Amino acid sequence: MSSLVAMQLGSAAGSAGTLKVLSFYAVSEIAESRKDRALLLNSIASLVLLGNQHSYLVAATTQDALEQCQALRLPCSNFTNLDSYNEKRVTWTKVLVAARLLSVMPERSVLHTTDYDTVYLKPLAPALYYFFHNGTRGRADLTMMRDEVPLHTLLSRSPTNASQTMVPLVNTGVVFAKQGGRTRHLYDRYASTAAGRRATEALGFHRLMLRSWALCTDPYNCHAVTRHGVTAALARHGDPVFTPGTSSQQPQCPPCTWAIPEAIDDGGYMVMDCKYDRNHCDIRERLYVHAICTNNKIETLRGLGLWFLQDDDDLKVNFIAITEAGLPCLAPLDQALLQIA
Repeated sequence: MSSLVAMQLGSAAGSAGTLKVLSFYAVSEIAESRKDRALLLNSIASLVLLGNQHSYLVAATTQDALEQCQALRLPCSNFTNLDSYNEKRVTWTKVLVAARLLSVMPERSVLHTTDYDTVYLKPLAPALYYFFHNGTRGRADLTMMRDEVPLHTLLSRSPTNASQTMVPLVNTGVVFAKQGGRTRHLYDRYASTAAGRRATEALGFHRLMLRSWALCTDPYNCHAVTRHGVTAALARHGDPVFTPGTSSQQPQCPPCTWAIPEAIDDGGYMVMDCKYDRNHCDIRERLYVHAICTNNKIETLRGLGLWFLQDDDDLKVNFIAITEAGLPCLAPLDQALLQIA
């Protein structure tokens, strides 16, 4: 595995300094669901063509997934020896994969964990260099998207009126983690909690708050967090779907509220009177779009103009669709300026 990581990072551009990024998807099935396969391929197409990210792995956690991955001629990595429990709890596999990759990655590199319902819009390496070295002045260890978690879920209690309060925390679907002792310690402990857990990996991560990681909102308190031994400093970046409204007549959509006809009835989520801004290049903080809070993810991404595969063959990219989405962005708008949230 170490040689595979070295080969992938050796081909990384190291844009904007010496920062190199390794991305990975953890999959247990590819061909079982045609929709899941299409989502994965759409995400990979955006990662490579728009994210300019050629250093990536598809971590296959079952033998079927490994064979399907190889048939698609993707950069596959064999993780079929993961704990059998986690083959049933698929969301935990990415945690175990991340822990193993971090154990062999070199310093000054970033591990990027991604769900495959995510579309990347701008180059990753420059955006991450800006966030870690300018936004947090090198103090933060990792960043995730801002999200909200119900208080009763976080406390593992039955819901009450008071406990249904939403607590702003993080979404574990997309993670950018700098290699380092604190990050490795966090993921070692995170992975050790996987076996026997009934909770999702997202809840498992939040239960480690103030034990193995702590939130920070600026370079100064990020530095304060890291002074406490092995505690990792996590600086959230803003939700890639939500952007502040430019006018009261046409506010932007907050998380989990999609004003898209194809997505209105798919999961029972309330659709607010707002409009998703498709001017991806003008919204400088938008690096990617994560299709959370929707069951019909493909139709949601189509409605957002972010479906880049041909309708009759999901192995071929629809370059016209990319152009119609106003992508790729021209300099300097191709630099995503992630903001601490």
